[in-house]
Amino acid sequence: MKKLVVIVLGLILYSTTWGQGFLRGSVIDKVTGEYIPTATIKFKIKKTDKLVVSNMEGLFMMKDIPEGIYDVECMAAGYQTQRIEGILIKDDRTKLAYFKLNRGNPQDVDVVLTYASLKATLNTKVTTATKTEKSLANAPATIYVVTSRDIEERGYMSLDEVLQDIPEIEIQNKADAELYNLISVRGLFGNEKLLILRDGVRVNSMATTSHVVDKNFSVRNAERIEVVLGPASALYGADAFSGVVNIITKEGKQLRGGHLTASYGMYHTTDNAFAIGGGDSKISFMVDGSFYRSNEPNLARAYSSDFQWYNDTYLTDTILSGLSNDSVSIATMYPYQNQRRAYSLQGKLKVYDFELGVVRSEEIHASATGLQGKYAPYTNKAEFGVALTNVYLSHNLKDTDQRWSLNSLVSWNHFEINPKSSFINAFSSYDNAHKYGYDNNLKVRETFSFNINEKHGLRAGLSYQYTNSLPKTSDLPFPYKRFTKPDEQGLYYIGTEGEGIPQDFYTFTQHNIGSFLQYQGNIADILLITAGLRYDYNTRYNKQKNKQFNALDPLNPRVGLIVRPVEQFRIKAFYGEAFLAPSTKKTFEHYGSVVPGFVVGSHHNYGSFFWHVPNSTLKPEKIRTVEGGASFIDEHFAIQANGFFNIASNLVENSYDFNQTFVTQSQDSIFILVTEQSDNNASAQTYGGTLRFDYRQTFGEEDQTELNVFAAYTYMNGRINDSLKLGFTAAHTIKGGLTFRYKRFSLNLRALFRSASIIADETYTTINAPNNGNGAFVVLNAYAKYKIYDAKGWDVDLFVKANNVTNQRYYNTTINNQIYFGAAPQDPVRILGGISCKLQPSFKRKTVVKKPEKSKSLKEENLNNGTRF
Repeated sequence: MKKLVVIVLGLILYSTTWGQGFLRGSVIDKVTGEYIPTATIKFKIKKTDKLVVSNMEGLFMMKDIPEGIYDVECMAAGYQTQRIEGILIKDDRTKLAYFKLNRGNPQDVDVVLTYASLKATLNTKVTTATKTEKSLANAPATIYVVTSRDIEERGYMSLDEVLQDIPEIEIQNKADAELYNLISVRGLFGNEKLLILRDGVRVNSMATTSHVVDKNFSVRNAERIEVVLGPASALYGADAFSGVVNIITKEGKQLRGGHLTASYGMYHTTDNAFAIGGGDSKISFMVDGSFYRSNEPNLARAYSSDFQWYNDTYLTDTILSGLSNDSVSIATMYPYQNQRRAYSLQGKLKVYDFELGVVRSEEIHASATGLQGKYAPYTNKAEFGVALTNVYLSHNLKDTDQRWSLNSLVSWNHFEINPKSSFINAFSSYDNAHKYGYDNNLKVRETFSFNINEKHGLRAGLSYQYTNSLPKTSDLPFPYKRFTKPDEQGLYYIGTEGEGIPQDFYTFTQHNIGSFLQYQGNIADILLITAGLRYDYNTRYNKQKNKQFNALDPLNPRVGLIVRPVEQFRIKAFYGEAFLAPSTKKTFEHYGSVVPGFVVGSHHNYGSFFWHVPNSTLKPEKIRTVEGGASFIDEHFAIQANGFFNIASNLVENSYDFNQTFVTQSQDSIFILVTEQSDNNASAQTYGGTLRFDYRQTFGEEDQTELNVFAAYTYMNGRINDSLKLGFTAAHTIKGGLTFRYKRFSLNLRALFRSASIIADETYTTINAPNNGNGAFVVLNAYAKYKIYDAKGWDVDLFVKANNVTNQRYYNTTINNQIYFGAAPQDPVRILGGISCKLQPSFKRKTVVKKPEKSKSLKEENLNNGTRF
């Protein structure tokens, strides 16, 4: 133990450096490649500006620079200012810095992160944890940041790929007919428990309806992605239950042109993205989008034993299985189809202090996803799709000395189930059962910030939200008509064609008023304090506060402390609470199959083997979290450790009853053998932590070789209702990878190891489910790219992307349902290749500076390779 203490103290004391180095480089026009004379290069040394001017050949040199990390700015008349953050000066070494400037307003700053030093990277400014700018190292939360360079070097295209590499987040792929992927954070399951923002504005359903988080959330044009783990209701209200994801996109003035990524590969898969933009600090615009389409692997071939009934019985005799394991002959034999499609489109217009944004996304997949082949044919005739639409207008008002600011936001959020969505499975008696539902939300928010002084500040907010919803319907005999009233469409419960029992529809409205106050303080640069409190009033709960089942805890506090005795070392501790109002879907959805003549004596002689019924008495879910951690950050490596303990109550789980009667709104009765409904019948205690190691180093005189390594081990455990094991949660997880770059070539390798996971209720042992969860597995992914051109405003890369490169056969856990696999087969190897292009077009210039002859001091090859540090 004494040796360990000595080692830790030694690492802390290692912060002092004594050497001096040199900085030299060039300043050129990024589009034309011409050198720019008389440009001013400056940075601070101990709060003193150090200046140098480029010569007529655009070259400059600084010497006698103390060893350390610096932010260096380059300014030239008629060009945007460029700031390179995190240039690492080493003892008796020369650092090269190549400034490539864009034409524009000098007041606009183009920020370039070097990534040569981990310390510089961890100084990246983040906003999601507190809604104010803080460096990543000083953010009062457990937060992970994925930068634009990470996205490019790892080949990320969509949010699901990013979240796969974030510690303490577990994703079960191909596990649900509606949601496709199931997400759990720190042992708490539910896609709706993760708040998703785009440029700080919510994009997933404001009504907390759970939906697909997959290829419909594009990240290719992201400047960075901030992932905050833990409850954040003190800032964001009723929905930030287990975490917050903020996709921060590039501004039009950063793009000043466009980029395109196109790919094609196995299973006729194409994954594409584009972005165009332009402007300056006063007026700018940006449009980006993505499109994904794939036939997806034929799992019935890759996992023939899991699809034995499907292959041997259905594809031969068109016979499937009923809920009671009786054989059911269906009229149509559908060939195996498993197509998946998704797109997203975003537009953003900034005019002075106003910003107008539009976001639209949609995802469609086979509704047999995760189901056993004996209970559902895999066909494109039965697909499930969801769409999200967001429109917002914001305005920022600041005083001249930036002492205070006021942000106003009006946003409209619309979630919709595609009316063509349908199921063909045992629950629908193999009829084509359609679905529909929507959430309409309008939100108005005012946020006021006031800096008391340089080290203390206050932030307050007030919001109002209106929700109008039609929760997911029961099985419909034909597609829902969007613009026709439900009672005018003649919709009836499938199986009651003779009587035509009318469908029940549960339209719903609610209002929510919320306010928050947050204080942030800095005491002697050693102790950082964050304290906040939020209050919410909801017409759905507070007006019925005398009814115990509808009680709402309106107060949600949050406290964070950071101690940094030296610059490299930090200790963090937090406490937070959050609540999650149950979605209208969980509250009012109902579904089941009706069988005529099922039982004698019922009102219409109708019955059902199974029915999910509404429950309007659901209470909000509640979580309380204590967490803490420590980190040591040096020039080239960082070690971070954190732990958490969650207490969650009123969790919504399904409960079951037998031999019940469901009475419809038209007073018709349906006798049900097994009745299922959502109830607040679960509580949970989850605990665990993560140990993460990062290493980054550049090699060679001109830093043309780079190695970047990250690895994280996570342990999680806990109990449901003090007895059951956690579902969808592996006890041991390792996520890691490395990136190797040499000149124009880069290679990224990533690995995921997960121990066994089980379904949410381990007591579920029906003989119809072949597994109760998945076993341990290891998956390897790879991404390689090579820059084939970089000149005259063009930047072109070729890439190859491979998932599951070792072609493993592995499984992920599905939901607790008798017709699901229990352990869903996953994709075999997937490979695609593509091209990525960036273009910044040339602008007319009044004067032309003749490009000089090659300088022996700076190699042209390095200039063409781009900015390297």
